[in-house]
Amino acid sequence: MKIVRENARQAKRVLALAFVAGNKLNAKLSDDLTLVSLVSIRDDVRREVPNAVVRIHNAGIHVIMMTGDNLDTARAIGLDSGIIQNDNDLVLTAHELDAMTDSAIKKKLYKIKVIARAVPKTKLRLVKIAQEMNLCIGMCGDGTNDAPALKRADVGFAMGSGTDVCKEAGDIIITDDNFVSIVDAVLFGRTFLNNVTKFLTFQMPINIILIALSVFYPIVFMVPAFMAVQILIINICEDSLNSLAFGGEPAKQEYMDTPPQPKGASLFSGGTLTKIIVSSVEFLIVFALLFVLPVRQFFGDSESLNLTVRFALLMLVAAFNGFNVRVDDGRLFRGINKNPMFLIIALLIILGTVGIVNFGGTLFQVVPLSFEQWGVVFGVAFLVIPMDLIRKFLAKRLRL
Repeated sequence: MKIVRENARQAKRVLALAFVAGNKLNAKLSDDLTLVSLVSIRDDVRREVPNAVVRIHNAGIHVIMMTGDNLDTARAIGLDSGIIQNDNDLVLTAHELDAMTDSAIKKKLYKIKVIARAVPKTKLRLVKIAQEMNLCIGMCGDGTNDAPALKRADVGFAMGSGTDVCKEAGDIIITDDNFVSIVDAVLFGRTFLNNVTKFLTFQMPINIILIALSVFYPIVFMVPAFMAVQILIINICEDSLNSLAFGGEPAKQEYMDTPPQPKGASLFSGGTLTKIIVSSVEFLIVFALLFVLPVRQFFGDSESLNLTVRFALLMLVAAFNGFNVRVDDGRLFRGINKNPMFLIIALLIILGTVGIVNFGGTLFQVVPLSFEQWGVVFGVAFLVIPMDLIRKFLAKRLRL
């Protein structure tokens, strides 16, 4: 038993080989077995797992290993994989956990890292307790005894080599049986969420400014801010095309270095609503510049010309603002090579706007602009970029 314990501390399982003389063994082992040898077996932790555990910890995700191994073996595996990080981390047996009340487990949940000799009811109980704390639970398993916990968890990860019952109970099947794939699943999930919120941050200010100007101009100037065909073009270009542009944004490691959103959080949480409001204000400031006397005198009193300017300005402001929304820092072209569709769509919108204005005529109810007028429109629209860079700088300094 001393040898068994020494090997267990090194995450090694020990098999005892013995024989009995005479008749074949019955269902019950004889008392006169002769020990031949002990065989030590170790299933090494995959080399990539410790780094994956570090990534998942940096993402703000708490990892608990529940295993049927004995306490010493479970502790050794927990140390090798990086799940156990310091002496304050708790390594318990299922028996010790069963002896604890639910409230006691809730107080110590973030310190629990390994549970040895775990049985199905142990796993299911821990999932239920964590959910009572309003935590989002991902459960990974490969056996039939994992099925109840997999079914109850918010996301069940079933190993591809697991039992059919296990895979039926899970939500996602990890075909390569690798913990790294679970980390990648988290990354892609966060990427999807970030791409959706970025598109909302891009699109909502356009809709807000459309509504605001469509109400303001008829009331104040008795003229429409935009014609119906122009609004249709704006929606087609800024909705449909840019949904493809933002949808093609690649997974970024930086998403794994931020804490997760609370369970049930709105799409507008995590600063998204603030960004939408600030972008809307930036849009309003840009359009307010059309009323500055030098700019107003430059374009004159022709309503058809001013209607064209408003249409072109909104299209260009939205296109430039897409670069602001795409990244959270001042490096607007960072990683653009991994999403060339974004750049292609932005250029198509800019060139398309110029083409519609110069050649659309009565079909789009616009008039051509001169080179100098285009220069002013582009210059005013471009101001949305430095304004947003200032917002990002202040947000970083003030940690908003």
